Amino acid sequence: MERVRGQGGNSTRILSGLGEAGKLASGFLGELEVCGKSAETIRSYTHSLGLYLDHLTANGVDFKVVEYKDLITFLQGFRLKGLSEATLQSRLSAVSSWYRWLKRIRVVKDNPCEMFGSIHVPDYNPEFFTEGELKKLLDAARTYPKNTERNVAILEFIYASACRRGEVATLNADQIFLGKEMFAKIDQGKGKRDRLVLLGGRFAAAWEVYSPIRARLLAKWERPQEKAAFVTVEGGRMSPEAIYDVIRQLCRHAGVRVLYPHAIRHSAATHMLENGENLLNIKEQLGHRSLSTTQVYLHVALGARREGYRRSHPGASSSSPSTFES
Repeated sequence: MERVRGQGGNSTRILSGLGEAGKLASGFLGELEVCGKSAETIRSYTHSLGLYLDHLTANGVDFKVVEYKDLITFLQGFRLKGLSEATLQSRLSAVSSWYRWLKRIRVVKDNPCEMFGSIHVPDYNPEFFTEGELKKLLDAARTYPKNTERNVAILEFIYASACRRGEVATLNADQIFLGKEMFAKIDQGKGKRDRLVLLGGRFAAAWEVYSPIRARLLAKWERPQEKAAFVTVEGGRMSPEAIYDVIRQLCRHAGVRVLYPHAIRHSAATHMLENGENLLNIKEQLGHRSLSTTQVYLHVALGARREGYRRSHPGASSSSPSTFES
């Protein structure tokens, strides 16, 4: 594949070796020239589209069926190289303009870049437990001498639901539904937006064990009106701070990194993404307003994949020539 450079005038730009997508990109660039765009703009668009089409080809992605994650991985590559937000915006702008043109000439139905709104590629990496660490944490909770059944249920709930500790503290028992569909209704999530969070069989099993113990505590302390899902030894609602303390104690007992309840939320999102869940579904589970908030987990998952790739792939340490340099 040869590098394409803006030549000015009526020059034809062909991104050779890129098939239908390359021909269409050349057609788009030619139209920009006819419309009087500057040579610098055309050079910038040519370079950005070349990088983008190289990325799609390397990952076996059809330019007509691009998903959000494909655009994120394209942009993350530049962030990992230390390029600025302005450069990433420039790359996305070129790709978005091309897709608008493709949509106008009815090659594609949608412009995938519209999913972004304004671009934000996060540089914040949330802390999370590996799946092995979480297993150790859960195993340790089952051997912890105090409030064993409750603590296991709390851990399983946070991991299953990816809820915040404040949401766990305000959760009522009658907001948990464990029938054919297993979910919890979160009424007082961040921003006071109601949402449903999915739950799994492991939490259902833990709740089945803990629920009668909870009922006995409420009866002992004559608190039949208490609605809290998770209660103290005196039958009162647990505070967010109490939940924080429980998780820290269990971390020490398990011999894993001493993190915090939010790290379990981060872990749930990261593990779902690593195991193939759609980013939009993760957004709904987490209760994020914007998809750009959720995409931070893609950065984390890519980091883990990258380290594994570097350790395991025979060609990872070798550099191969690239047609388009960033």
